[in-house]
Amino acid sequence: MSLTWLPPLNSHDQYEINVKIVQPGEAECYGSYVNSWFWMNLKVSVNFFSDNQKGNNTRSFLGLSMDVNEFPLPCHSTSFFKEMVAELHNSLIPFQLNKVKWSERHFNSNKTDDVSESCCTLSEDTDLVDKICEFLFRMREQPHNAGKNSFPFDLEIEKIVKMPDQELKAWNFWYDEKKRSDPNFEQDFLQAISRPRIEEELIYETTVEFKGVMKSSIGALEVVNLDDLNSRNSCLICLENLVTGLQAIQLPCSHIFHEDCIMRWFKQNHMCPLCRLCCPHFD
Repeated sequence: MSLTWLPPLNSHDQYEINVKIVQPGEAECYGSYVNSWFWMNLKVSVNFFSDNQKGNNTRSFLGLSMDVNEFPLPCHSTSFFKEMVAELHNSLIPFQLNKVKWSERHFNSNKTDDVSESCCTLSEDTDLVDKICEFLFRMREQPHNAGKNSFPFDLEIEKIVKMPDQELKAWNFWYDEKKRSDPNFEQDFLQAISRPRIEEELIYETTVEFKGVMKSSIGALEVVNLDDLNSRNSCLICLENLVTGLQAIQLPCSHIFHEDCIMRWFKQNHMCPLCRLCCPHFD
């Protein structure tokens, strides 16, 4: 899958990160375990929303949805455990863990209704690692867990990103068009966003920024008269119909847009809203 198919996870400044850790059930005891183990079920996701709260574009866009189930973490040493959690962050989570809203839920006893919940705000990656360790080792030391050596826990990390409304519409329209034209696209896309990002992909998205298109390039764009064939489509940017007899702009990739729409788009973006073809842009 092309790198431009993957939504950029670190290119927008408006975001928040929610981290929730839960003890889903009782700890257990397995005689074959010499040491105690934590068993992590990890879910990492990134969701994009419009930054225009007053608009009618309530549809979000899923950029990452990754699950790691029953991952074993030895808990005989706090320092070693912290090193493993930090390494998991580096290898599995493709964004910085700052601006974190932390929440936790755990049992105080064997009674299913005897639970404690708390929340707070964290500022640094190290704060989060410390918080995870504190929660788990406190859970292990609960009186009702005495003599047990297997401790399951669920860890959910969700990044909520606010992006420009037109950009969000472009991603959703691009997704719908790809899904319509390629029967395998939906499955391919879900597979692509359900795995860890590789280094090449992270470097790509942090070095390629949305930039305005050069005036000389805009002046060279092809102006076309809409006929009955291409007027059956809609403009990706405003989502209104392309009306027969009017003029529109056709990009080198052959995609057609209203002139006013694509001119506004190119003030901040240098890629075709549909196929992500790059146009010459300002440095």
